[in-house]
Amino acid sequence: MTHIDPIEEALDTVLHIDHICSKLEQIYNKIIQKNESKKLDKCGSSIARRFSDLPSLIVTTGLIPVLTFYLSKLSREDNTYFKHLLKLFREKTNLNKIIEDLARDQSKKDPEKQKEKIIRYLVSEFTEESKGYLIGLIIITNYLNKVNIVNIIDGYDLKYLAKDLKEIREGKSKPCEIIVQKILEPYLLELKKLTRGLFGEK
Repeated sequence: MTHIDPIEEALDTVLHIDHICSKLEQIYNKIIQKNESKKLDKCGSSIARRFSDLPSLIVTTGLIPVLTFYLSKLSREDNTYFKHLLKLFREKTNLNKIIEDLARDQSKKDPEKQKEKIIRYLVSEFTEESKGYLIGLIIITNYLNKVNIVNIIDGYDLKYLAKDLKEIREGKSKPCEIIVQKILEPYLLELKKLTRGLFGEK
């Protein structure tokens, strides 16, 4: 396992979310709102909501049950988004490129028609109260990769994540659940504070 500073990593994560929100607002206004100026005031609020109760949920329920609950909130469509949005956090790929790649994956004949749908999906995931589970899993997966608990390879998707969670639960080929939970805890607590301050309800 690799040691990284959880506070520094949490700061980097929330600043990156803020950057994504700024870019998403620009793209939303350009492609969907055209000349209207609709500000996405609540961008990031869904993530703040997920991380507000995540640390306490993990303490009372356990890490793997909470993450499998997050998985249960996702659909088959979300798996495609997971693969691409993981790059957005792991490699800090340009948001426009992510949208273009998603559009090509979803419609090889006419990807342009898919862009509006993708943008609306992203706005929903970053703003709606009932969303944020996908981004939450991506943020946690990315952190686990950085500390060498999971190994993100090309094509890493929700099935790979489920397999990794199973191995953590078993505690044989990977560190056991309690150890992983202790590694995640300081990072998640910092994220709770920072996302509440930057993206929570005012």
